[in-house]
Amino acid sequence: MILSYNHTSTRGQVTLKVSTIGATLLSYQIDGTEFIDGYLSEDELQTQDGFRSAVLVPWSDRLCDGRYSSAIYKDDGVGDRPRIGQSPAPFAADHIFSAKNPKYEPGIHGLVYDKDFKVVENSSEALRLELHLESEPGYPFELLISVSFEITPDGDLVTRISAQNQSLLACPIFIGWHPYFLLDGPLGQADLRIYGSSVVKTDDDLIPLPGNAAFKPIQSPAPGKVSTYADVGYTHLKNLQDIEHCNPPTGAITSLDGKASRDFSGYAHLNTGNRSIHMYVNFGADLPLRTFHVFTGHNLKRNPLTSIAIEPCQAIVNAFNRHDVGNKLVQPGDSRQMRTLIQARIEGSASTTDPMCS
Repeated sequence: MILSYNHTSTRGQVTLKVSTIGATLLSYQIDGTEFIDGYLSEDELQTQDGFRSAVLVPWSDRLCDGRYSSAIYKDDGVGDRPRIGQSPAPFAADHIFSAKNPKYEPGIHGLVYDKDFKVVENSSEALRLELHLESEPGYPFELLISVSFEITPDGDLVTRISAQNQSLLACPIFIGWHPYFLLDGPLGQADLRIYGSSVVKTDDDLIPLPGNAAFKPIQSPAPGKVSTYADVGYTHLKNLQDIEHCNPPTGAITSLDGKASRDFSGYAHLNTGNRSIHMYVNFGADLPLRTFHVFTGHNLKRNPLTSIAIEPCQAIVNAFNRHDVGNKLVQPGDSRQMRTLIQARIEGSASTTDPMCS
C-alpha cells in the first residue's frame, strides 16, 4: 500500500509517498520538485533494484559470505540463549543467510526491506509504521522496528528509525538508511562533502580490510567530486560541533526530540545544479565507526548515474564480524535509534540563510 502525507510549509506544499513494503520512502517533493530517486511503483520496489530508500535493520550493507559468528553474543553475561518461539536455539558456529534476490549476495542490507509494515500513525504530525520482526534461524531474535517520517515547518524531512530488542537476551543491532538524491545535471558536476577523516578500504568483494588496514586517512571534508563507480564508505565522522563555520539547522531542537541543536554526529552536503541537499544525522551514542556510504547507482536498471545514494549507517560494512565497531549488542527491552534531518533547497529560494559548513 502506498501512503501519501501532505504538509504546508514555509517553502510551499510538501508531499511524501511511502510504501508499507519495507517502510520505503518513494517520493519527497516540495512545490512539485522531486528530490528523492525512489521506486515508481510497488512492482518496481519488489525487484529491490538498488535498494532505493531501503530501511536497513538489523544491519546495513554486507555481511562477509552472508554469515556472522554466534560468538558475538555468547559472552554478553545475560546467562541465557537466544530463543525461537519458546525453545532455546542452538548456538551454531555461524549464522548463515541465503540470497533473497539472485542479483545480490546473501546477507545484504538486513532483513526488513521487503517486509510488510503496519501503519500506526498517519496524522498531521507524522507518518509512522511498525514491524514486529520474528526470529529466524539466521537471526534468532525478535525486534520491534519503528520508522517515522515528519515534515518540519520549513519543509525539512525528519526520518526516525528505531529497533527495540524484544528477545530474552542481548542481540546485535545496527541501523542504516539508503536514500538516493536526484541530480540536477551530470554526475561529474556534482559536489559532495562528507565530514569524516577516513575512507574505508575494501577487498574485491567490498568487504573492509581487517583491523586498521580498513581505514585510509583523508582530508575532511571529502570527497568533493564523486567517481562514476563510487561504492565507498566514509567514517570517523565529525560531530557537527567540531566542524568549523557550521551553523545548526533551524528548528533542530523541536524536530529532534528536544536534543540540543548541535547534537548531530554526522553531516553531509550535496550541491548539484541549482539544488542542494544537507543531511544531518544523530547516529546514537558509542558508535565509533558510524559511516556515510556513497553509491552512484551505476548499475541500476532504471536511470543509472542520475542520482547519488548517501547512506547514513551506524557502522561500517560487515560490522557483525568486526571487533572495532563498538558495542554490537542491545539489551532486552532497549533500543537503537537513528534520526536524520534532510534539508532540500533550490537556488534562489529562501536558502541563502540556510546552514552551510565549510
